[in-house]
Amino acid sequence: MMMKRTIAIVAGGDSSEHDVSLRSAQGIYSFMDKEKYDCYIVDLERDGWTVGGLDYSKTLIETAASVLHTDDLTYSPASGLSVEPCYDCLLSNSVFSYFPDHEYAEIVLDKMCRKANYAVILFDIHDVGKKDDFIAYRRSIIEDYEERYRDLGKLFYDRSFFEKAASRNNMSIEFIEYSMNGYWNNEFVFNLIMYKNNQEKCNMAG
Repeated sequence: MMMKRTIAIVAGGDSSEHDVSLRSAQGIYSFMDKEKYDCYIVDLERDGWTVGGLDYSKTLIETAASVLHTDDLTYSPASGLSVEPCYDCLLSNSVFSYFPDHEYAEIVLDKMCRKANYAVILFDIHDVGKKDDFIAYRRSIIEDYEERYRDLGKLFYDRSFFEKAASRNNMSIEFIEYSMNGYWNNEFVFNLIMYKNNQEKCNMAG
């Protein structure tokens, strides 16, 4: 028997369209095949959630500031991440592959784990086992690949790097393969979620 997939329909939010969004989510929920999927509606309450962010691009921070209701936006390299305030979940999308080395990545990841109350989610981690295939593919589609990317390194990871981080921070870990239609990077990267194993709030000490 095929296992059901779990789908979260995220709706609501701090907007005048909050109720409209919820009705749309309910409509989507009603059309989902409950024999194939376990579906849940996640209601982001108007005043019940807080977001923050960090990036080493002033432009992205300025853009985020124009659309997000938060004062916690920081222009900084990833190593400058502060462990306070805490958040329930921390997310990084296609960032770890551009760190200078694994020691740097370890510092950042440990800070993320300390800052999170419940989970850390990482997208687009380049698999060291697919490194040669990745480079060969890029060379095949980019004529001047060596010249164009000469000064832009790419950091690849073994999954054990994250397993050790999870163990070090008393977290469970789940690896998730990409299956995004049309995404050329699917076969070269993986995603992961790290979950806190207890209900303690994040550790801001140290």
